[in-house]
Amino acid sequence: MDVVILGANEQALELALSISSKANSITFFDRDIELLENLQDEFENDSNDKLGIKFCSDLDFDQNHPLFIFDFLPDSEEKFNVLKQLRFGLLNGSLFFTTSKIYSVSKIASFLQDPKCVVGLQYLSPFENSQVIELVKGIHTSARSLERAKRLMADMGKEIMVVKDSPGFLLNRMTIVLINEAIHLLNEGLATPNEIDTEMELALGLKLGPLRLADHIGLDIVLSMLNSLYKGTGNPKFLPCSLLQNMVYSGYLGQKTNSGFYSYSAEILNFPHLKVY
Repeated sequence: MDVVILGANEQALELALSISSKANSITFFDRDIELLENLQDEFENDSNDKLGIKFCSDLDFDQNHPLFIFDFLPDSEEKFNVLKQLRFGLLNGSLFFTTSKIYSVSKIASFLQDPKCVVGLQYLSPFENSQVIELVKGIHTSARSLERAKRLMADMGKEIMVVKDSPGFLLNRMTIVLINEAIHLLNEGLATPNEIDTEMELALGLKLGPLRLADHIGLDIVLSMLNSLYKGTGNPKFLPCSLLQNMVYSGYLGQKTNSGFYSYSAEILNFPHLKVY
């Protein structure tokens, strides 16, 4: 199969490395040439596959045969600008997976010529270690597209949950509430980030505690998800903690800025000024 990946980021790289053994070719697209060059270096260092790889900042890929397209573009208006310009004339048999955590599958599909081919894809990063993934069915998603998406993910060894197109879907809504509550606990001084995460990992068997996971996702993305869920549902449980808002305002976004609830270039930030002993 021929794969096109929109967006040059770590999540895109993780998916590409996982799917490379099944792909005939992989094409990465991003308008940011520097991001593409960095991704190319990482991919060449991490992959032993000799399949055809392209990195392009324009729309120079062959649409004359069915494609498997994965959308990792950031959730912003820029995503829509790219999709409007692409206006994919996808052939019958192509699939478009969107990993948007904020926008509905039906909204993403509205920018494509054939909305029947669009399926939502949700999982906890990294993709390789995710035992279960969510496939989201939009209003126009065809039964054929959904079945083909299920077969592809099953071939990759994933357990599959199919959910309807609603704000936050299933996994994100459950996870984001846990993260927001953990930030409230930190803000109230009950424990340090390391103590909160360690207890949750040991007690519930989580691979990543909620604050480590938030750093991995990106605190700006977590904040956007909470605001989007509050707007979409009206439920006050999705109101973001003030500490999260202030950290994002201050540029502490998690791993991508080397500082979030943890520091990735120095010692762990235990937020001692917040803890009450």
